[in-house]
Amino acid sequence: MDREQLVAELGKAYGIRVDPDDPILVAALLNRGLLDEAIADLAVAVRASADRITAAAAQQVDGARETAASLVTRAGEWSAERLKMAAQEAGTDLVDRMREQADRAERAGRTALWAAWIIALSVTLAAAGAIGIWLAGSGHG
Repeated sequence: MDREQLVAELGKAYGIRVDPDDPILVAALLNRGLLDEAIADLAVAVRASADRITAAAAQQVDGARETAASLVTRAGEWSAERLKMAAQEAGTDLVDRMREQADRAERAGRTALWAAWIIALSVTLAAAGAIGIWLAGSGHG
């Protein structure tokens, strides 16, 4: 804003007549110019700070993404290892149970074989005894 505009504004707004060469007017214009310059410098500094903050935030976001990706990868590896261990334990347990069942079946088979031999021997002895009794009874008759 130049002197003439400021003089006109003061006259309109406050009804004051000021000479364009009045030192107060010069000081006010000088003050206004310095304030405008300071505001412009401040705006540049604020923009630069905002740019640095934005860059730092973007860098933090990238770092957080990398950390999150690493955590997800590690969690996946940990889960896979745990599942593998659980499967191995379950497999070992299953093999142990199958061995136990096979041992039981083998023992049951041996017991059944012994029982069959005992029954066969008993039947043979009973038959021999019956034949002996029959022969003994038929010889006296």
